[in-house]
Amino acid sequence: MTSLRLVSSSGAPKGASPSRLPPVARDAARPFRLWDEGGKANVRWRFYGSLRKAHDAAIVNVRWEGVGTSWTVYDARTHRTFATYTRKVSGVDFSPH
Repeated sequence: MTSLRLVSSSGAPKGASPSRLPPVARDAARPFRLWDEGGKANVRWRFYGSLRKAHDAAIVNVRWEGVGTSWTVYDARTHRTFATYTRKVSGVDFSPH
């Protein structure tokens, strides 16, 4: 038997405090996401089922971005951040959390 809960137009449960990151169902198929620190939004089409794939994609894709771009790998279910990748002039800087 499934239970129903009231949600707002944004998808967050009614009465929940707003957070910086968008809400995601606990059973999300691809919970590991990339967050653009400069744009303050999820990186489009960058949702992953495993943490390893998210880290690999972050380091490869941020390398193609402009100097100073920062992407963070996080779990959308718990909003836990794992690492930040920042594009530098000579490569990519890795900052674990």
